[in-house]
Amino acid sequence: MQLILSCIHNVNSIADKNNLILLVDTKSGRIEWIPLDIKKTNYIIGSKALCMSGDYLMVSLKTNNKFDDLIVIDVVTKKHTLTSCRKSKDIHDMVSVFRGRVYCISTGTDSMNNIVLSPATNNIMRDVNHYSFDGAGNDNYHINSLINWNRRWYVSSFGKGWKDNNFSNGAIIELSKNDRIVYSNIDQPNSLFFNRKDEMCFCESGRGLFHHGRMITHVGGYPRGVIEDHYENGYWIALSAERKDIPSIPVRLIFVNYQGIVCNEIVIPQTYDIYNIIEAKGYLSKLL
Repeated sequence: MQLILSCIHNVNSIADKNNLILLVDTKSGRIEWIPLDIKKTNYIIGSKALCMSGDYLMVSLKTNNKFDDLIVIDVVTKKHTLTSCRKSKDIHDMVSVFRGRVYCISTGTDSMNNIVLSPATNNIMRDVNHYSFDGAGNDNYHINSLINWNRRWYVSSFGKGWKDNNFSNGAIIELSKNDRIVYSNIDQPNSLFFNRKDEMCFCESGRGLFHHGRMITHVGGYPRGVIEDHYENGYWIALSAERKDIPSIPVRLIFVNYQGIVCNEIVIPQTYDIYNIIEAKGYLSKLL
């Protein structure tokens, strides 16, 4: 059974505003909403990042607060903890380093932050800046995905000028003293990761492209959210509507094999990020 967690980009696209996380069984096509106890939070706009950190499912919530909220679900006890960030704004990606500790991309502040949960309460006890980008401010670069590979951090960025619809400055950057540019002049990069062959992969969303190793596959739509499926020898990619949520483009989860051929698709709501939990047996019964 291939299980995929999917977070909903914009709650205006669904009827129940508490439905933010989908559990997708790619074998049967079955979709289940994960019930979230988030009624006490302010108006929820959507979710753009989720990750497993030990037994915790951590989900970012963009609200009308200055900074994001996080909902932390202990999948063993099923306890839900709603906690507020102190410096992280408009979180677009999270990477777990060990149980209850993540690094995140705070897109709204152009920074990479370190979030640590209290082991006693699951509330955030630390939310500090780890790395700031030159000219950091209010989403000046639209930095949106983060990955650690061989002890090095990499990010994807739309680049300066994106707010003026200049999408020619997109880049993949290795975070270092001089911020080495790995790829440049790409159109709205998203969903950066390394596959099992240690090849860099990412979506060039503005052109409907998926870069995997030396291959480039045109998947159409606005690809954003990718996981590698080692068992089926390919990738699951979430195809969203365009960035302005134009509904004319079908929203779906597609499977692309290593040869770049689309082999399967499942219709899902408008999605930002997806996460693979195939190795975690029993999560389906624990989360529902």
